[in-house]
Amino acid sequence: MLENGKVHLSGGGFTPGPAYYQGSAGFGGTTEVAENGGFQVLNVAPGQYSVRQGGELTQCSG
Repeated sequence: MLENGKVHLSGGGFTPGPAYYQGSAGFGGTTEVAENGGFQVLNVAPGQYSVRQGGELTQCSG
């Protein structure tokens, strides 16, 4: 956890392109998955997150 009480959300193994994330507290947005299949979203609230890309939904925590 960062000093500001936030965390970084990151993942790998995705298809390059846009992905959508949604947190358990209702916070969400769009991120771009890099050519290496990874993404990182900085300074999000701690919690459970889901990442949707195409028809696939992946659960993760931040």
